[in-house]
Amino acid sequence: MIINSDDESLIKQENHIINSNDNKSVDIKKSIQKKKSKKKDSDDDRKESMEIKRKFSKSKKIKVDVEGKTIKVIDRMKYLLEEDIKLNKEKKAALNRINNLDEIMTDLNYKPFYDTLLKNGILNHLKMWLEPLPDNSLPNHRIKKEILGLLYRMPVRREHLLQSDVGKIINFYSKNLFESKDIRHLAKDLVKKWTMMLYNN
Repeated sequence: MIINSDDESLIKQENHIINSNDNKSVDIKKSIQKKKSKKKDSDDDRKESMEIKRKFSKSKKIKVDVEGKTIKVIDRMKYLLEEDIKLNKEKKAALNRINNLDEIMTDLNYKPFYDTLLKNGILNHLKMWLEPLPDNSLPNHRIKKEILGLLYRMPVRREHLLQSDVGKIINFYSKNLFESKDIRHLAKDLVKKWTMMLYNN
């Protein structure tokens, strides 16, 4: 056990009181006990202050991590789309998005990311993933299904829709007679949900 100079001084004073017949020893002892109490309170305050700072620092770090991860996944989406567009123009199979879909959807489906993703314009990037490639071919069925499902689950608000054109592509899928029934059904549900939200706000 390590004893600092302040504690050693207090111990010496206590020993002096025990061995002394001075009538004031009781008052001195009370004074020492008061000093000890103040020192303990001060130590407790210091510990509490350090704990608050630690929690604040951790909270700030988590926010930075979420921001960084959402920007990273958006950048990844942009890159994969650009590569598919390039391959499509070269008349080659554009498989980058479908081959990396599981990885992308794992991050996009993580609920704590939703608000930050929306703030960073994820709707525009999802719209671009749903749009036709240069040869007018539509994305893989699984890509459409995953994105439409995600859009339905996300807490999309009026301002998010007004800042993006995602509604146009969703409306297209809801009316496209050449589209599969399940995709049309998902798109119609989304149009209905967003329409009600817009009129109720």
